[in-house]
Amino acid sequence: MIMLKPQMTPRELADLTGYSVQTINKWIHAQGWKTRKIKGVKGGKAHTVVIDERVRHYVLNTSLMRKRYPELNRAEEPMAIYTSGQESIERQMTDAVRTMSDAEQQRLAALLVREGVTGLLRRLGINDESE
Repeated sequence: MIMLKPQMTPRELADLTGYSVQTINKWIHAQGWKTRKIKGVKGGKAHTVVIDERVRHYVLNTSLMRKRYPELNRAEEPMAIYTSGQESIERQMTDAVRTMSDAEQQRLAALLVREGVTGLLRRLGINDESE
């Protein structure tokens, strides 16, 4: 099974599928896919595509994907996604870190090493209620 990240840039989707970035951007507008801006990129046009079930289904059923990955042509039970309705904090944190730049990730890692989780929570204004 081909694993897609929760968010991908049009360039990443183009590299995966074999289509051009222009084609991916055309699909984004035509299919109404949800996107998020990438902060800090000059020009203000950089964005990521939120990979939901609609996007996954569309991309995996394109002709070039079926040619590149013959295993997509096999009939199989659709993958079920089990969630509790509200995303887990672990998933939210993982998604947040994945959207950060390398420099931001390094600064966050340094902060965690320097101050620990308690220091991070204090900076966010989240105090331990047991104190």
